[in-house]
Amino acid sequence: MKHIIINSYPFMAHGEIVLLDNLLEELKPKTCLEWGAGASTLYFPKKHSCIEKWDAIEHDGTYFKLVNELKTTKTNLYFFNRKNYALFPIGAEQKYDFILVDGIKRVKCLEVASNCLNKGGVCVLHDSGRIRYEKGYKFFKHHEEMISGIGVNKNGGKDFRGLMRLWND
Repeated sequence: MKHIIINSYPFMAHGEIVLLDNLLEELKPKTCLEWGAGASTLYFPKKHSCIEKWDAIEHDGTYFKLVNELKTTKTNLYFFNRKNYALFPIGAEQKYDFILVDGIKRVKCLEVASNCLNKGGVCVLHDSGRIRYEKGYKFFKHHEEMISGIGVNKNGGKDFRGLMRLWND
């Protein structure tokens, strides 16, 4: 993360970036939310002209500072401690067309995200191969694996990578 540059790619597998780019081209979201700021916070709003507003929430002060120095005018970056990290949109009463969950407290973020999507909006969970995140799927009416996770954890399940698409209508 120390070496984020304005033209850097998100810290995701190439296939995951391609799928997200294709999804964003299909959805053409105007308002987006991301839990877990980083290179994706810089990349997606810059690449997709349909995006008018990209809100990103970060809990790590170092990441926050690096991304904040490089963000675009359509990016709003918010710093929250670990305790309040997942709760940001509740107080803001903001709805989004697209939400990317790629930070800490992902199950809680999914719960909050399910109530913050505009009609027709989509939430994407990164690193969906981690079995512990499946608890968050129940907050949505629908979910579909976009790309499978890889790696094996100590319990024999998939452990990282992967994208899950979640939506309500």
